Parts: sequence; C-alpha cells; structure tokens
Amino acid sequence: MSEPSKPHFSSAFDRLLYLRTLPLFGTLPPEDLALVATYTTERQLAPGAVLASGGGTIDSIHLIVDGSVRTSRGGAPIGVFGARDAVGVLGLLARADDGIEAVTVTETRTLEIGADALLDLFEDHFAILEHVLRGVAVMRLEKERSALLAGVPEPGPDSAISPSRPLDFVERIFFLRRALPREFSSVAALAGIARRATELRCEAGTLLWSQGDPADAVVIPVNGSIACVVDGGSHRFRFGPGAFVASSEALAGAPHWYEARADSTLLALHVPIEGLIEVFDDHFELAMEMLALMARDLLDIVPVEPPPEPPREEVAEVPDTAAI
Repeated sequence: MSEPSKPHFSSAFDRLLYLRTLPLFGTLPPEDLALVATYTTERQLAPGAVLASGGGTIDSIHLIVDGSVRTSRGGAPIGVFGARDAVGVLGLLARADDGIEAVTVTETRTLEIGADALLDLFEDHFAILEHVLRGVAVMRLEKERSALLAGVPEPGPDSAISPSRPLDFVERIFFLRRALPREFSSVAALAGIARRATELRCEAGTLLWSQGDPADAVVIPVNGSIACVVDGGSHRFRFGPGAFVASSEALAGAPHWYEARADSTLLALHVPIEGLIEVFDDHFELAMEMLALMARDLLDIVPVEPPPEPPREEVAEVPDTAAI
C-alpha cells in the first residue's frame, strides 16, 4: 500500500468530521469519535490492491472515503462497496479465516484501523465496544426477523429441570453453560449473568409482551415454551428451552416486533438488558464472543464444532458461589 502524496485529511479533526458521516461510528459522542480518529491511518490504493486475500484472518478494517472495493467469500460475490462503507468489519469480528476477499476496483482512498488497534480500542473504551455491539445487533435483527418469518423448526423437548422449585445459583450457571455456545466458557461471566437474572414463572396463555413494546430484557426458557404471533396471526413461531428470546431486539434497542405468550406452564430466566451490558463491561471476552457470534451469523459462517467431550461423572460437591 502506498501513502497518498496529498493527504485528503490534514489532521485528526478532519478525520473526526468524516467519521461523523459513517453509519458504523457516526452516532458516537464527540469525545469517543475523536478517540477513534486517532487510531485511523489514511491510505491511497491503486486499482487491484488486495485488502483481504481470503487466505487468513483479517488484519485491518477499511473505512472507504472514495473509490470502490469488491468483496467475495470463497469466490462467491458479496458486493461492491463505496464511499462511507466499511470493509472487513464483520470478517474481523467473526474471526473469519475461510475465504473473505476484498480488492479495490478503482483508485480508492480509505481510513484504515488495524485489528490489534481496534481490539485495544474496544478493550480500553467500553462505550465504543457497546456502540459497535448494538450496531451489529441491528443488522442481525433484520436477518433473524427474515428467518423467523420464513419458518423455523419447532423447539425440542423441554429441559429436564423441574419447574416445581426455584433454581439455585449453581443450577442457573450450569443451565446457561448448556444453553450458550461452547465459546462462552467463562464461569465468572456466566455467574455474572446468573446473578442478574430473575426467575419468570407463568401459566399457559400469559402475555409476556405485545408487538411494539420496548424490548428491555432477554428471556431464556428453562422449562416450557414461548408462542409468538406477528400482526395478529400472519406468522407464528415458538421458542423452547435454551433460546435467548428477544436478545437481538434488546441489544439493538429496538421494540418487540411480535407478541409473545407462554405456550405452556413456563419457567424462564429474565435478564434485563442493562444487566447483560454490565456483564459485557466486566468481561471483555464475553462481549467479543457475542460480537463474533452475531458476525458469523450475518456472514453465514458455521463454526467448526470441536469433537464431543467424553461423558463426565457427576460431581457431588458444588463450587463455593461466593468465590465466583
């Protein structure tokens, strides 16, 4: 990559003004936006310059100032991106290493942020990470909505956990560990979610929320299921045990787009979105795993499952929860 002989941006303030026009960062508070600007480097690229080769992880993102970039994955076209688009963000967040390619079509000028610098920015300044988390959640919400309206499989059998008694703290952690992907392995982070959750118990037919209500919590059925209706019955679907119901709209700050009722006697964990954000703030890796999960979904990347673990014997003793 060659440096531009005549920089388009003469100062970090000029870069800040440009960043304000971008969907990815534009709504950040000025002080956070100024910080992002200091992490950018201006690049001027000739046609045919390779931004991502498809042969490894993405090492930087490019915010396009002018020009165009063609992207593909595994040889299949994704699209051509131009001014004010960001290239490489989802691939970087997804930790993708299987074929995402980006090549300039015309002479192109970008603001580049290296992967290590971006991760340092996220880790040191949670407000910026939270902003990106919400932005990716907005994109995922649109995809999730389309998938649910197209039809989804019925939920599996109910959890073996009995709804007849309250769950203790350790049972909540074990349930969350089974419900979340393998990558969400931090016991301390799971304990943080479990500590902020409350039990939701209701009879069949109980209204949980109406279409258009604010989405201010994630609901995770433990036993029973949640029946959902769109526009009075034009579409219907259900969520069973282990589903993180309303997670996309709650993270995105969007209202509920369907009515939800208990489909049977329901036992669920209710996690306020403010509490979940607090856990992300306390556990950086959990927030990054959530970003990776949503980004992989948007890119249709199916993570490679590790070989199944051998059966483990039940442990009679439970950990001292005060030490978690």
